[in-house]
This record gives sequence, C-alpha cells and structure tokens, in this order.
Amino acid sequence: MTPVRSSVVLRMCDKIGCVMKSTYSSNVPENVAAGMAMGTVIVLLFCGYSLGISYDAKLILEKGYTCTGAQVMNVIFVVLIGLLV
Repeated sequence: MTPVRSSVVLRMCDKIGCVMKSTYSSNVPENVAAGMAMGTVIVLLFCGYSLGISYDAKLILEKGYTCTGAQVMNVIFVVLIGLLV
C-alpha cells in the first residue's frame, strides 16, 4: 500500500469510527428496552407455567381429582392464556 493510499484509508477509518460511535450510542437505549421487554415476557411465561402446574397439583392433592395428561395441559394453557389477556 502506498503512503498516500494508507493516509486516505486512515482518514476514512477516522470518519467511519465517529459515525460508528454515534450509531452505537444511539442504539444502546433501544436495545436495552427491547431486552427488558423480552425478559418480561419470558418471566411471565415461566410464571404462568409454574402457576398452572402448582394449581393442578393443588387440585389433585387437596380435592382428590384424577386428571389425565390432557386435562393437566388444558389447565396450564388456560392459565397461560389468562395471563396474556
């Protein structure tokens, strides 16, 4: 690479670096907000699963219900849909 070409490349890298820094700093809050929203949805989903399973277990143990696997899944999905609505 010639000295002239290398100086042009260095100047372009300096300009691009400034643009990249400003782009990075402007995208950080958006990415944090998106991550927090996705994390909240995942937490609600897992809490819904645990609530559905614990409610099924309570019905089986305390009230003596005999449930099939389909009924257990039905209760879990009802609780999940109730959480999302």
